[in-house]
Amino acid sequence: MVLVMPSNPLQLLDLENIVAFGDKQVIGFIYEPIGPVTMPLYSIQLYPEFVDKITAQPDFTNMKEALHGLKCFVVKRCLKLINSRLDSIMK
Repeated sequence: MVLVMPSNPLQLLDLENIVAFGDKQVIGFIYEPIGPVTMPLYSIQLYPEFVDKITAQPDFTNMKEALHGLKCFVVKRCLKLINSRLDSIMK
């Protein structure tokens, strides 16, 4: 599992959204939001196949180093009810 900081913290993401790299390689799914609503982080449950692929690389040392700085994208299924009411919720 890894933590991801969204590029737009004001758009809340739903659980189980698919997470992928820009080349459409699926790496996992959103498992759980962590932190305050105004600045959430998301824990990403990595698929075992992806973990096996990364750890099999000859230069692999640890997962944090292997994934550091890589951009990932979420196939979004936004929490529409919360997003549409976010201004009134935050007041």
